Amino acid sequence: MDPLTALSLASSIIQLIDFTGRVVSNCRGIYKSADGALPEHQDLELVTEDLVRLSKRQAATPWPKPKDETDAEKPLHSLSDTCVRVSNELLERLSKHKVTKGSPVERKWKSFREALETVWNKKDLEGLATRLEQLRSEMSLHILVAFKEQFDLVALQNARRFDWLDCHTKYLIKGLSETRVLIENNLDTLAAEEQHARTREVIIQAIRQYMVEETKKPKRSDKRRDFDMMKEEDLEVKDDVEDDKWAVQYIHQTFEERRKIQRERKFRDGQIAMQRRRIQREVEFRRAIMASLAFPTMESRQSSISDAHESTFDWIHDETLLSDTPWSSFQHWLSKGSGIYWINGKAGSGKSTLMRYIFEHTRTSEMLARWAGREHKVITPGFFFWNSGSPDQSSQLGLLRSLLHNILSYNEKLIPAIFPVRYQDFPRSSELEDYEFTHAIDSEKRHRWTIAELKLAFQRLLKEDVGHMCIFIDGLDEYSGDPMDTISWFKSTISRKIKICISSRPWIMFEDAFSCSPQLKLQDLTTNDIRNYIDDTLCGNERMRMLYVSEPLEAPTLVQEIISKAAGVFLWVRLVVTSLLRGLHNRDRIKDLQLRLRLLPDELESLFSYMLKSVEPIYLREGSQILRTMLKYQEISAKVQNEYPQGEGLSAIELSFAIDTDESSVIKSSVGLMEDAEVAERVADVDCRLKVRCAGLLEIPTYWQREDCPHTGRIYSTQIGEARVQWLHRTVRDYLETGSGGEVLRQNSLEADKEEFSPSRVLLLSSVLQLKRWYMNIPVVDGVHPLPGLVARSMTTAHCAEFETSQSEIKMLDELDRTVKLLYRPPDGHWVKALYRSDGQNDFISLAEKYELKHYLCDKLFASVHQPSGLSINPKKPYLNYLSWSRQTGLTSSDGASCPHLARNRRLIEIMMEKGCDPNTSCKQGVSGWHEFLSAVFLQSPLSEQGHDWASVVKLFLEHKADLTSPVMIDAKEHTPREIVINAFARNFPEECRSLIVLIPQQTLAPFKQSHGNAAGSWLARKFSRRRADMK
Repeated sequence: MDPLTALSLASSIIQLIDFTGRVVSNCRGIYKSADGALPEHQDLELVTEDLVRLSKRQAATPWPKPKDETDAEKPLHSLSDTCVRVSNELLERLSKHKVTKGSPVERKWKSFREALETVWNKKDLEGLATRLEQLRSEMSLHILVAFKEQFDLVALQNARRFDWLDCHTKYLIKGLSETRVLIENNLDTLAAEEQHARTREVIIQAIRQYMVEETKKPKRSDKRRDFDMMKEEDLEVKDDVEDDKWAVQYIHQTFEERRKIQRERKFRDGQIAMQRRRIQREVEFRRAIMASLAFPTMESRQSSISDAHESTFDWIHDETLLSDTPWSSFQHWLSKGSGIYWINGKAGSGKSTLMRYIFEHTRTSEMLARWAGREHKVITPGFFFWNSGSPDQSSQLGLLRSLLHNILSYNEKLIPAIFPVRYQDFPRSSELEDYEFTHAIDSEKRHRWTIAELKLAFQRLLKEDVGHMCIFIDGLDEYSGDPMDTISWFKSTISRKIKICISSRPWIMFEDAFSCSPQLKLQDLTTNDIRNYIDDTLCGNERMRMLYVSEPLEAPTLVQEIISKAAGVFLWVRLVVTSLLRGLHNRDRIKDLQLRLRLLPDELESLFSYMLKSVEPIYLREGSQILRTMLKYQEISAKVQNEYPQGEGLSAIELSFAIDTDESSVIKSSVGLMEDAEVAERVADVDCRLKVRCAGLLEIPTYWQREDCPHTGRIYSTQIGEARVQWLHRTVRDYLETGSGGEVLRQNSLEADKEEFSPSRVLLLSSVLQLKRWYMNIPVVDGVHPLPGLVARSMTTAHCAEFETSQSEIKMLDELDRTVKLLYRPPDGHWVKALYRSDGQNDFISLAEKYELKHYLCDKLFASVHQPSGLSINPKKPYLNYLSWSRQTGLTSSDGASCPHLARNRRLIEIMMEKGCDPNTSCKQGVSGWHEFLSAVFLQSPLSEQGHDWASVVKLFLEHKADLTSPVMIDAKEHTPREIVINAFARNFPEECRSLIVLIPQQTLAPFKQSHGNAAGSWLARKFSRRRADMK
């Protein structure tokens, strides 16, 4: 036998011996086992059964599950099911390897057979056990991650709830602390007085002891001399006693005087402390008045204006340019002039940039110092109007608040004289307890100013010696009220010590008002500035420098053509240079750039239209929808801003939610903190979309990206997320709102199925998602929490969405309710009751009533019919109004024919009336459900379909005592119920008409209440005018 064969044989024999040994060992173990199984199989079976039990417990939780599983729960439930399935398979295999009881011979043979199968199937069992171990580890990891996420969410909620601690609790704690300190001080004083008393007693006792010892001294031996000496000593002793008495009296008097001095010092210290406390409280009171004058967007417009290009506008401070220039010297006006200086110019000519340049330049302060004299300080308040921002930024109210705040910040001691009515409450407030005073200060900070109050305050200010003052007002043409009111106010303000610099467009009313004032026309003075800008941006491009070398004659001609076409409009130059730089990137030659330049319109509005048309068709619809969303946001924000002041525009993170979200993703999204990386990614995506899809007409300003700002971390992510999206220029918004751009925008924003795009609905989705994903990132500033404002804006947006779509947003609003309930958990009652204590709302339905979400309430009413636990019916509320003016009456149809839900609506109206709802109960506008329904019938007249259904609803109202004595006001005209019924039914439904006329007898109408007439007439007129416009 060769060596290789011998080695193979030996290896086989060894494997056989090893296999036999394992079989015999397993056979012995199975035979001796009480359960007829191997010990390691018993251990494995025990662990597997325990794992099955735990998996089933995890799947069958004792608390109610949500309808939709979260993303974290789905894989966990899947792993649990898989774990149970693998465990059952392993247990089944282990049970097959058990030996049942029997005779010893049978048991031995069965033990041998099972031992043999165990060795053969060992790999399968080990594979199942390994897989089970992997599943167990994966489940443990998922549970830990889920626990961490839940713990983080609870921690965030608790942090928010601590922010919402009631101020009275904080003040009570502070008061208790101060009381404790006061008691400790009193105890220390008492202890010191007691110590002084003990010390005095010790001194007196020592004096008495000394006197006793002196009398006990031994006498001299000489009796006579001793007798003589005794007389003398007796006299001395008497004198000593008198002296000791005097000493005791002196010490007592000294202690009394010291106590008196201490009492006087304590009283004086108390008086000083009270005076110091009064002074401190007076300072806080003044600051509270200053805080009430300020508003969040007071300085945002100034900071958002782009910086002037290098060397641009330097000529404004050049004293050498005097008589030979077509403008009034601004330097001369600053240093010597008076009255009003008017800076006017075309739209986009750079007026705001120039005003910021002047307002912030040190040369301006130097020239004004010459005017006032070196010994006098000049105050330079300013205000920049902006009609694309908050209402305060474009109103006289905001102007006065800002000016008073700026002027009084130089000297707050003038506040008592300027606001005597507000300040008369201070003496009483200064005597309040600390927590009461803090509450009074908070109330003062929230004071709502009126125009009359502020004008009167400014008149008082002018009577005070405030020194020399130069006021700078930018964008007077962006004032939302009547400009003549502000012009007359400005003219009444100027005096020997007060002058004003104003900028605006050259409108007729401004030319008439300021024609005699020193002035300049900006577009006539910026030729060199435009040339410098082109040289630095366009000619500074490397590709353009190469063209200057290759085409030295044509290149300067291109620059001159740009300057000529610009006509002093800096915005036009900026847009044209951007287009030409894009051409240079495409390797355009000079003739290509000239062609590109000549294709661009000369007027701004035409240029905006050209820019929109240049957007790629694939992006045109999304870009138009973004622009319409921005317009709608500003409209909604203006409605909420007065009650809940916030930022002046749509934030980058809100727009990112609006661009790319849908109803299902909003509902599935979890509540939590957004990571910094996701914030940065979303903002960068929005910035790119605005440039590509909106042709740069919207932009995210970069003024917040200063060097002193951190570029990482939570502060940075919050800053970029809260950065406000802005129009390229005010003229863009004007073009899209009032120009031909509005209709182009609407057509381009139609959905793929040609359905009308609803920007309000997109903003509603964004608002709910903002509460879920972004609310926890927003910091609390000055104790003002963002939640009430976010909820108010969401509800206002929902109202606008209902009006646009004529559909209920019940899913989104219910999700809003659930989200806020999770974010803000009051100790008792609904979150609405805790959040809006003073408004009288106590649940989400009452909040929906406040914002007149009629379609939502209508759907809730339908649900309550079939669900006993649904909406509780309060007969005093105008539920019939919600039913009568909703899509169920068919008002959304363009032809007035299709009313698929009218029959169902009739049944609901009948149920409401059976529950006690009065058809004559009026809503806030003073219109009853009966009159609203008649108005709906009037709009559909003459009825062409479903006349029987309409008649049955009218009959239902009449059977429940609908008011027939009051006229229905429509388009400011009175219509009787009988007249409306005849016009609606007589032509196509004569039988129904006759049956209804019997129930409406001829009678004299009662006088219509004027208070309701105006409200109802104007409100319904607006409704009908919008509906008819849509039908056309």
